[in-house]
Amino acid sequence: MRQQIARLTEQLLTLGGQDQSAPDVVKELQAQFELEFVDLQRESRLGEVQPRGSSRYGALLGDGDESAKPLEIHGQSIRNPYGILELQCIGRASSHMACSAADESSSRGRLAMPCGRRTLLALFFGHIITVSPSAHAGFPERPITLIVPFGPGGPADTFARIIGERMSQSLGQPIIIENMAGAGGTTGIARAAQARPDGYTIAIGHMGTHGSAPATHPNLKYDPIRDFAPIGLVAAAAIVVIARKDFPADTFQEFVAYVNAHQDKVTEAHGGVGSVSHTTCALLQWIMRTNTARVAYRGTGESMKDLVAGQVDFGCDQIVNVVPQVQAGSIKALAIASADRSPALKDVPTATEAGVPKFRVSAWQALFAPKNTPPEVVAALNDALDTALDDRHTRGRLMELGSVIPDKADRSPAALQALVQSEVARWIFVFRGISH
Repeated sequence: MRQQIARLTEQLLTLGGQDQSAPDVVKELQAQFELEFVDLQRESRLGEVQPRGSSRYGALLGDGDESAKPLEIHGQSIRNPYGILELQCIGRASSHMACSAADESSSRGRLAMPCGRRTLLALFFGHIITVSPSAHAGFPERPITLIVPFGPGGPADTFARIIGERMSQSLGQPIIIENMAGAGGTTGIARAAQARPDGYTIAIGHMGTHGSAPATHPNLKYDPIRDFAPIGLVAAAAIVVIARKDFPADTFQEFVAYVNAHQDKVTEAHGGVGSVSHTTCALLQWIMRTNTARVAYRGTGESMKDLVAGQVDFGCDQIVNVVPQVQAGSIKALAIASADRSPALKDVPTATEAGVPKFRVSAWQALFAPKNTPPEVVAALNDALDTALDDRHTRGRLMELGSVIPDKADRSPAALQALVQSEVARWIFVFRGISH
């Protein structure tokens, strides 16, 4: 191996400044010795190599220790136009390993000797190099955009603002809410999927956008399972069947009977095809064996306005969006689709109590980053979310709205990935049944 490196190094030296030939030699080094070009989007464990002068190429050869922490390396001058630069660990500084650089031009081709946790062999073309710390070591260094795929005032928007406020304190940077409504939330989520995977653009998704969407949108522009790096589960919320305040039914049993008898006159409002309000009410109507007119809105914030105004008759919505309106007497809450009554709406019976045990469903909200977001960035965001959910004030605000805070074990990226996979399969099965 040493002879091969020496031979290739000699070829570099004979190029005499003809940079256009250098890539061919580097490719051979890369193929034979598993050299890796520094790629900050993939290899955050390595420092960023920034050649200066006439140099344009750089590569690093590692000892295969994938668990090594990001390196903090200070640049050194080398005397030769081309040469082998050996980087050796000399200690640790905080979470990084401190390394020194030594000119090895006098013994070209010599392998880097083992030293502590990791030894790197760096091959550079040029006079001066500088190596900076990992690009993600200081994340975040600027504000983070949190895409809410619905308009202001809906459940997703409410969750995002409550969680985002506390997360920004932990991260030391503002979290800016960007509402992008349309197509049951899939417009905003598609935008998030295509964002740069650096952690500075994330999104809040839910049972609709990352669960039922593949079943309700045949031309969906993203894959909920493959196109995202899950950050963590935010909360779960019960689904409540609601109606305008003057709807001619005061109980859930009366509601079911009235809708069956007046299907041609009753209207259902939802937040867009594929949204939580759409999928859960589709399930309800399938159970009731009804098929009323359905009015789609750009989010449940808009549909709630028309329900309060009496322009539509009923809907299904997350409890977080319902509690303030029910308490104000603006709408009726007829049943809750959970196993138990909610402390936030103690007088509202469960669907099981009301004689419709099959209608049991809850909605969840979670944070997602684009796929290929570096694991350490996802970890930083997950830590901030975890801290927010443990914060007494934040928990209180969420629970006042009827939310269920996930346990620690359910907040991890892996747990969220498993949830998305199960939800996609579940809703494909449900909608197959509804369509037949």
